[in-house]
Amino acid sequence: MNEKSTSWSSWLTLVTLLTCGLVPMVAAFVLYFWPPEDLKLDTIHHGQLLSPPLPVSSSNFMHTATNEPEQSTTNTTDKAGWQLVHIELSAQCSAQQEASHSKQTDLLNIKHQQIISALGREAHRVSQAHLCLNQLPIQGLDNSNYQGIVNPNNQLIMVYHQDVNQRGIYQDLKRLLKYNKLG
Repeated sequence: MNEKSTSWSSWLTLVTLLTCGLVPMVAAFVLYFWPPEDLKLDTIHHGQLLSPPLPVSSSNFMHTATNEPEQSTTNTTDKAGWQLVHIELSAQCSAQQEASHSKQTDLLNIKHQQIISALGREAHRVSQAHLCLNQLPIQGLDNSNYQGIVNPNNQLIMVYHQDVNQRGIYQDLKRLLKYNKLG
């Protein structure tokens, strides 16, 4: 009788260990590959993350301003680094539109300067630019102006609606600069 209870006890221990080890792995596999529709995944970024990033050519940049004291105008492709951009969605971007800045664009430039200044010692790694694109690869966008972040590899990685809280852009840019030492 003692042998039978020892045998049963060892099988029960084996089944318990296998269950404790396999059930979490199977559950994780199922939740990873087939997540439920109502599962809310919180994110820490405030804008729309573009995956994959959108490559931006130098011909898309219309106007650039750096955060240096002279406020000089430079070519964005000459200066490697992060760029805080004002994105204009338009099929016909031209130099004529560059010359006609609206008050809204000027206000946005001031807000970008405030964000860059708030970065402190990391401010030298960020410049601001005006970017003209025909379209963005995001569904449900109206034909409006947007803000974005371009990485040192000239790829648009984040897009924000024009009316977004500037603190969210600051927090995202600060996090990007902290964890990435490019540019």
